[in-house]
Amino acid sequence: MKKRLAVLLATAMVLSMALTGCGSGGKEKTDAGKGEIQGTSEEAKAENQETETPKESEGSELKVAFITPQSTGDNGPVDDIMMAIDKVKADFGIEVQVVEALDTTDQEDAVRSFAAENYDVIFTLFQQFVEPVRKIAPEYPDTKFVLIYATDDFGMDNVVAYAYDAWETSYAAGVLAASMSESGILGNVVGYEDDTIVANSNAFLEGAKTVNPDATVKRINAASFEDPAKGKEVGGQLIADGADVIFTDAARTSLGVIEAAKEADGDVFIIGDNADHSALAPSSVIGDNIYGYGNTLYNQISDIVEGKFTKGVIVCSVGNSISVLQTYDNFGSDGASDELKDKYAAAVEATNQVIEKIKNGEVKVEKDTTAN
Repeated sequence: MKKRLAVLLATAMVLSMALTGCGSGGKEKTDAGKGEIQGTSEEAKAENQETETPKESEGSELKVAFITPQSTGDNGPVDDIMMAIDKVKADFGIEVQVVEALDTTDQEDAVRSFAAENYDVIFTLFQQFVEPVRKIAPEYPDTKFVLIYATDDFGMDNVVAYAYDAWETSYAAGVLAASMSESGILGNVVGYEDDTIVANSNAFLEGAKTVNPDATVKRINAASFEDPAKGKEVGGQLIADGADVIFTDAARTSLGVIEAAKEADGDVFIIGDNADHSALAPSSVIGDNIYGYGNTLYNQISDIVEGKFTKGVIVCSVGNSISVLQTYDNFGSDGASDELKDKYAAAVEATNQVIEKIKNGEVKVEKDTTAN
């Protein structure tokens, strides 16, 4: 295991130079706020307020690492972050070392190795890094640990976790899907089932029912975020069952679902996740649910360069415009009828109205983790 990890770390520089920009979904830093701190009491907020920290490194001298448990080139969450890394390099001159720790046995060792090498900032992706960071962070108080997609408040001055209220954008995705659906049968392909993904699926159905009270959603767990062949298989299964809009939460596996939609008889539409998939199928992809992972990394680096760091849990949401449901002006550019384009434009308008209501509090989307 140690030998394998050594190889991973030895290739970190190559990955950071060769693979940044390989995806198509990176988003620039938003002009909106940089997240809201969880908790309602004034004491809790005070404990987690943004504080000035000494600049341990200036600009390009910062040593930054990003550890991902999924491969780059996923046209999904990892590539969204890789695009942000490109922007970090362009704007701040900072090189980010990237390691693909695909084996669970390598993940803790990767975190520890970067910490031992006195990296200023270590970013990790997804919940599996919670326990490694909980164990290692106290040993390295001068290193900042940033967990992208985690909900735990570690209670440490050098750790921040970013959570994503993606069920809000998933609710809006349900409105878009039901507005485009003829059958009222919707599909949902996920790569895994945890509380957030289940909440997204439930919100998707809830939003759909505001358009069509008889709408139904069939969720299939593909059990992988990196298997396009499985995505195509389960996407085809959903289409055979009558689904004409499929919402994905499955990273690279989603690419197979898009292929199934492109090959289907009749109109089948896709709402993808965490990257811009519109160029893959302009008459099939009607939107993408962008959690905002890339925005998170960029905003955090920007803060650290300015000498600021916020501990605790930061929530990314529709309200602070970090999580967004992205729709496309180029829908149908590969030959869709004017009638279909008009239908899509009306669906987008209705969806945008709902998003505004979520932002102003008129519509509240609760996190419902009830398993279906």
